[in-house]
Amino acid sequence: ALLEKAKGIVLVKAAQDGVYWRNEDGSVGSKRPGKSIQEIDTTGAGDSFNATFLLAMRAGMSLEAAVAFANEVAGCVIQRHGATIAKEELLALMKSQF
Repeated sequence: ALLEKAKGIVLVKAAQDGVYWRNEDGSVGSKRPGKSIQEIDTTGAGDSFNATFLLAMRAGMSLEAAVAFANEVAGCVIQRHGATIAKEELLALMKSQF
């Protein structure tokens, strides 16, 4: 039912358990974080994941790559206080993906 309303992709974010998805062609997948991180403040984690995922998909990344990239950015955000990521850290992540 969610897939019909979502018009293509449904993502379920499950914190340290990663992200699960299903898309309109019936493909299902999951992506777990690649490394263990020190969680300090989860403020902005969801927003940073969502924005990064949409940017990555718009830029033509595959679904799995976009999820992995969004996980990386959200993981960086929760390792500090406030909903921020260091500019240098974000640029390095972007260079590694695009």
